[in-house]
Amino acid sequence: MSSPLSNIKTESRPIWEQPPPPYIVLPELPPEDPSRHMTLQEYKNFACAPESRATW
Repeated sequence: MSSPLSNIKTESRPIWEQPPPPYIVLPELPPEDPSRHMTLQEYKNFACAPESRATW
């Protein structure tokens, strides 16, 4: 017969002794649109634009 003390000990085990949570499946991400990608030169031009300095 187990004492109430040992019962409490199993309830509040450290996190590394607890079983892992069930596997979570992430929702599928929509496929990327290559036409929306920015080239490095475009990015440099955008980053150096005077109007972008105010908001960055």
